[in-house]
Amino acid sequence: MLVPYVEIYKENVVERLKFSKSEFVKFGFLLGNYSNYDEVSITISSCSSVCDSNDDVVSTLDATSHVLSGDTSIVGLWFKTTENVDTPLIEKFCLEKVSDKLKPWRNFLVIYALPKDEAITSIHSENIFIYNKVEHSVTPASVNILQTPDFLRTFRIAADLPVMMTLSKDTDITRTAVQHIKDLKQQIDSERTVFHIKNSSVLLGIDKPVIVNNTRIDDATSAKEILKYIEDDEVDSFSVKKAKKTKKKISDEEVVDVSLLTRITHPAHSIASPVAYYKSGLTQQVQFALPVNVVVQVNENKTPVSKLPKLFINAVCKQLAAMATCVQKYSTNEICIVRPFHFQPWGCNQFVTIIYPDGKTDKDLESERRTLHEMLLLPLDKPLLRRNSAYRFPADKKNIVYLENTHIGLKNDGSDGSKVYLVQGTYSYHHYMQDKFNDDKWGCAYRSLQTIVSWFRHQGYTDVPVPSHRVIQQTLVDVGDKDAKFVGSRNWIGSIEVCTVLDQLLEVTSKIMFVNTGSEMANKGRELAHHFETQGTPIMIGGGVLAHTILGVDFNDKSGALKFLILDPHYTGSEDIKIIQDKGWCGWKGSDFWDPNVFYNMCLPQRPHVI
Repeated sequence: MLVPYVEIYKENVVERLKFSKSEFVKFGFLLGNYSNYDEVSITISSCSSVCDSNDDVVSTLDATSHVLSGDTSIVGLWFKTTENVDTPLIEKFCLEKVSDKLKPWRNFLVIYALPKDEAITSIHSENIFIYNKVEHSVTPASVNILQTPDFLRTFRIAADLPVMMTLSKDTDITRTAVQHIKDLKQQIDSERTVFHIKNSSVLLGIDKPVIVNNTRIDDATSAKEILKYIEDDEVDSFSVKKAKKTKKKISDEEVVDVSLLTRITHPAHSIASPVAYYKSGLTQQVQFALPVNVVVQVNENKTPVSKLPKLFINAVCKQLAAMATCVQKYSTNEICIVRPFHFQPWGCNQFVTIIYPDGKTDKDLESERRTLHEMLLLPLDKPLLRRNSAYRFPADKKNIVYLENTHIGLKNDGSDGSKVYLVQGTYSYHHYMQDKFNDDKWGCAYRSLQTIVSWFRHQGYTDVPVPSHRVIQQTLVDVGDKDAKFVGSRNWIGSIEVCTVLDQLLEVTSKIMFVNTGSEMANKGRELAHHFETQGTPIMIGGGVLAHTILGVDFNDKSGALKFLILDPHYTGSEDIKIIQDKGWCGWKGSDFWDPNVFYNMCLPQRPHVI
């Protein structure tokens, strides 16, 4: 039996291990994939921790497995040690910590021994071993350290799976629901399950991938090849519509949407006589749907298409198991509806999926999120796993009316030795005349405030809607800053009012920066760079009768040369990114952009330290 080699994506693994400094975090899991194509490689893309003080692997094993998307799984363990790393040390660790519940592919696990008191800046290849669980043998691993991950194609499988239950007076509704979900999982894990690549004629089954025109795809065909069957036409590919359809070119960013289907006809060998049951008594029929939404990521060039059906089925079954656990935890006298949310909290394109219950607020789930942050080695001061932080797929953005991150793609001819400091994350561009509301010549600060609120929404800090002009005015009246007649007026607001509204609606505090004249803005490079580096929030600036949003600075620490990335709320046109960038409505400006004859106040919103 060939001993697999190991590939490690250095940047993400090192970044995660830096969060393992707590004295209670002594070891954890290595996360990644067993190869779908060459059967001799194990890829490690991230890691998690076992935070229990009693070092209990089993207690965290299921929780970790449930949040891993698609075919990402636990492929090994890491641990901290002050001892010399050698084969006997690894064997001893494996005897103590490798649980029977860990069932690795071909019985191989990767074990990484981490020097306990050493700064984590790199991967120690010599401390990585392969453990054969059956033979209880340890061998040094052949390791390939990768700087950037391979491109992975994302498939998304979505379906509302019905669950129907018959309840009597004495039925335990929660236990019955959980059992029905487990039964559904067994039904999915069968050859009756078929997957349809949307807008194509491709059907994928556990027996053989098939094209609807009766042409079979060869088992060795790469997953990339099936993408050429996807068509631009939005009409269902099984439609009788005769219009000519064009092949769609699938970009790297696009997600392949997949439908989950069930064969109505049974295979010939499973045909049996129907059996009818009759049970008397008073019963109630209860039905609810499980909104399954699964992502599977594969190397499209190397993964055979024949592997996809089983990967899809395994991923759906894993999500159903996580849903059953969530239903059991949160259901009481009635069934709690649960939903999957996908996140990319590690800063790379790898997903984690978390099941959250309906009817629970972010505040209610704070303790659960803290546990997840600790388990996934995430910072404890950013809301990376709130529902509002969930990843939005391209299909989810089709109905969005506001442009996002309008600065992306802008050219900046900065001075030699300068460094660019930018807004971190996503924001929406709010400007004059949007929302069918005429605020031309008076609403610029309102629009800048809306852009800032959108940033806090996109980053998951709040689920408060972006406020309308009237809501902003009413908020200022409610706190006593304005009198009642201010509501419905066309009166301006400034930086101080923006700070007040952020504090009142979002509980976000802000710093105020003041300059006597626009000429003094040239001296604020270091302070503004520090803000974008540490806070990363958009800045509202008001001076005279104008307000703007600062999205970043290009600052030369030695010469003091400074440029500002400005988002202008005075734009009145359509949502045309080319016009907005070409005409400078979002663009880099020099210090002479600011009026030397007026003073300016800047509102610098601060990130709350929350999970």
